[in-house]
Amino acid sequence: MKSNFFEKYQNSIPKGLPKYAELREVIRSAVLDGYWKNGEKLPNERKIADITPFSLGTVQKAFKDLVAEGIVDRRQGHGSFVSDNEAKMADPWHFRFSKNLFQNYMEVYPKIRKKEKVSKKNSWAKLLNSDDGCLIQIDRIIAIKDKFMIYSEFFLSAKKYKSFLKKSDKELTSVNFKTILHQEYNVSFKNISQAVQMIKFSKVICEELNLEKGTVGLLMEIIAYSTQKNPVYYQKIYIPPNDFKLITTDSLNVPETWR
Repeated sequence: MKSNFFEKYQNSIPKGLPKYAELREVIRSAVLDGYWKNGEKLPNERKIADITPFSLGTVQKAFKDLVAEGIVDRRQGHGSFVSDNEAKMADPWHFRFSKNLFQNYMEVYPKIRKKEKVSKKNSWAKLLNSDDGCLIQIDRIIAIKDKFMIYSEFFLSAKKYKSFLKKSDKELTSVNFKTILHQEYNVSFKNISQAVQMIKFSKVICEELNLEKGTVGLLMEIIAYSTQKNPVYYQKIYIPPNDFKLITTDSLNVPETWR
């Protein structure tokens, strides 16, 4: 293992911070200085507690902040890693959050969590003209600035849009999928239906978003239709409790970019 990062960087941060914030800033300084490289695995939380003067609970709280800020990427079953260079999403149509109606939307930083071919028999799978239930599923965890994270599950026909599976995670990370559909498949969007419901998040969603088990939040379900009135994609977005407004709009008011 490298020399103790805490000893190296502890004098670079302001004094008087809470313990978890002190550790958070030390780790942030180490990352920005290149002590750990992009994508490099970090010591586990128990190890950090052993080599620093902080309890495991304090370490866990610091890591929770670092994950929310997009500095650390926690991969279930594999550990914690320094995030790759973050890319800001362009045209975050379904992820527009603001403090109020008169401020700009907060920056959105997505990261691919899963991309695979799946089989679904749900009613919405049939809507996507997938008689065999064969779909592409792309999951992203999305940091809303440095405030909180949401989780997105995106589904579309594997038969019609198979190029999505061939794209790298880097190609899919920050792009709006509607842009790919419009540019590569000449799909124009006419109508986007949205429905919301309060639900108790599953264990997996809670773990992905670093929430307490049993957290209740907002589920937004979306079906987008082409100008031929054919369903193109289905999307589920899990939004935890937060202090910001989710800005929605008239579903017919689709930007010219995708028309």
